[in-house]
Amino acid sequence: MSASRAVVLGLFSALIAATCNSGGADECAAGSDGCPCSAGGECAAGLVCVAGWCQAGSDATGEPPTTGTSTATPTEGSASTGETASTEAPTSDSGTTTGEATTATDQPTSPSYRWHKVVEAGEARGVELTPAGELAVVGFVERSMYDRDAWLGVHAGDGALLWERTFDGEDGAGDEFEDVAIDAAGNITATGKQDLSVGWDDVLTMTWDAGGGELHVRGYGNEFQRDDVGYGAAVDAEGNVYVCGYFTYMDNFTGNNLAYTTRYADFSGQDWFQYSGLLEDVQYDCETGPSGYLITVGRRGPFASIQRFAPDGDSVYRIEWGDDGADSTVPRGVAIDPADEAVYVAGYSSGQGMGARPWIGRWDFAGDKVWTLATAATGATAEAHDLVIDAGGWLRVVGSDKIDGAWAVVITTFSRDGEELDRVRWNPPEGEVRALGAATRGDSLYVVGGTGADDQASQILVAEFGI
Repeated sequence: MSASRAVVLGLFSALIAATCNSGGADECAAGSDGCPCSAGGECAAGLVCVAGWCQAGSDATGEPPTTGTSTATPTEGSASTGETASTEAPTSDSGTTTGEATTATDQPTSPSYRWHKVVEAGEARGVELTPAGELAVVGFVERSMYDRDAWLGVHAGDGALLWERTFDGEDGAGDEFEDVAIDAAGNITATGKQDLSVGWDDVLTMTWDAGGGELHVRGYGNEFQRDDVGYGAAVDAEGNVYVCGYFTYMDNFTGNNLAYTTRYADFSGQDWFQYSGLLEDVQYDCETGPSGYLITVGRRGPFASIQRFAPDGDSVYRIEWGDDGADSTVPRGVAIDPADEAVYVAGYSSGQGMGARPWIGRWDFAGDKVWTLATAATGATAEAHDLVIDAGGWLRVVGSDKIDGAWAVVITTFSRDGEELDRVRWNPPEGEVRALGAATRGDSLYVVGGTGADDQASQILVAEFGI
């Protein structure tokens, strides 16, 4: 049976309590400090649920404790003006790291290189941590110039590849995964696209259990038979799976994009499906909050779009924002604050005469903008592709910039009130690299992407930084 437009295997595995690696008498009690969150995202008093794990909350102000100040000021469409001091520390096996920091006396830990792995020809697009502490990385592997397979690789904490799964569709020329989400039982869901023999793409969504056993494969598209892609995936505390992306429809022989978001409880059918369309509507990422609401971020024409859905699929709000002076404002990553469900979004904007520059913004639970900051690009072209909230409550924005024609990883740290506190630029010995996804737990920040100037002749890269 074709994987296209079909559900191949049965229901999701039942949601079970996750355990720490030790097991036995040392098993983590759900809801305790450093252990998985209880059902519904609950933790013991004084703890908050972050990325499925309980940890100490922030102080009463909702901000990480700081005593220093920063000269960077968040304003709509403005660049950071904080003065920085730069040092460079090349090593023989880790590549080159350049650190930049403001003069604040009390700051978060600056990211420091620990290790990186080059897996095989291809590119990594997304990463999440399993309850067992393993890295689930998705993207594609390049078999030849005209043959790509969608790829999932599960890695140990030191980067060693434990197992991998690939998908080779009808045509096989361009099968790719874009994002990954993991539930409390360790089931892994990836979404992206499969290249059909008829000449267009369908959305591809697959789920595996914690050991790599295939649970579901679902390919679907719309009746206009044009390109359809899944860009973002999320899982809520009850195990419901959300996928967002875009469909292409034809109107008087003109192709337009419809942004869509859908939810599955068990892949036997869609619980609900929502879409909207203009000329260039795309949803790039989605995330669920502790209260069960879903946030999607994408593009609506030239503007960034942020939309909140209730658990039943009703749209609560949809707002748009454009970076001053930019022709296009593109959001690529979203993170939800577990304390107050504030929404942080990062992306990049571009326009004639300005190149591309990264930006970050905060919106409150009701959808009101709190602040936005277009950061000063190190090079002529710079992009932010993902962001996470670390265990200390700091925002880590991961992306790339291009200096003298070569791409490098850039990790920028912000406080939750929008102060830029630190910026690190890193190149591996393999040469230039683009960072496309990030995940964090404890004192580790994981970054994935690809070596090379673009996704051609690239290699999958996985790296860890200490924070």
